[in-house]
Parts: sequence; structure tokens; C-alpha cells
Amino acid sequence: MVVGGSRIESSYRKRYAFNGSFRFLYENQIQSERGFSDFQQTNRYNINWQHSQDAKSNPNSRFSASVNLGSSQFFRQSFNQVNQSATLVNNLSSSISYSKTFPGEPQVNVTTTVSHNQNTNTDVVNLTLPTLQASVSRVFPFAPKEGAKKG
Repeated sequence: MVVGGSRIESSYRKRYAFNGSFRFLYENQIQSERGFSDFQQTNRYNINWQHSQDAKSNPNSRFSASVNLGSSQFFRQSFNQVNQSATLVNNLSSSISYSKTFPGEPQVNVTTTVSHNQNTNTDVVNLTLPTLQASVSRVFPFAPKEGAKKG
């Protein structure tokens, strides 16, 4: 049996703006030799990305990401698992969102989100395509420009 792989890990930070980390793990396992009936080659991978933005860096715009996806058998069959409890992981989920606030009168908020959920036992992957939500603050179209606004 021959096992080859790679691991890339990085943390990043821009002071007062954002921070995060990225990890990519890949393994290639070859059993037997090509041409034999018991030859088997499997590739396993896992991608993990965390990103968060400092709320004070841009108060009208916010981006965040929490991504964890990979091949179904990665945690069970990986040779480099240091954390044995990770072999019990059977759900991988991800979420990426962006929100923007347009200040003024009326104030408009827009949020879009993409999410992913993967069951490693059943190999079922649910991907929610971008959802868009928008809201507008209360508007008083017939209210006087000055004075009290009544509902």
C-alpha cells in the first residue's frame, strides 16, 4: 500500500479589518499494483475555511464564511488523523454570507447566503443556492417633512 498526500494550512489577519484560516488536506492511497484484480486507488480531501470581518472596519458591509467540505470517507479512513473523535464526524456543513446596509431614509438592508450540508454516512449533499433577503425601514409617504411622524 502506498499513501501520498499534502497538507496546506494558513492563517491570515488584517488588523481592524478581517481574519481567518484556511486548511486543505489531500490523500491518495494506492493498494496493490496496476493491472492486478485487487488494484484500488482512492482520493480523499477536506477543505476548511473560516473568515470573519471586524464589524468596525466597514459597518455597512459584512462578509463571513464558515466552510467545511470534503470526501465522505476522509475522517474515517485518513491516515493522518490525530484527533480520533473526528472519525465520528458524519455531517459537514458550510455557510457563506454577505450583507449590505444602505443608510439613509429609508434604510435598505440586503443579505445573501449560500449554504451546504453533507452527510458522510449516506453521501447526500444538500446545496442551498444563493438566497436573497431584503428589508426596508418603515416609510411614511404622507408624513410632513417636519414634525412628528404618525403611523
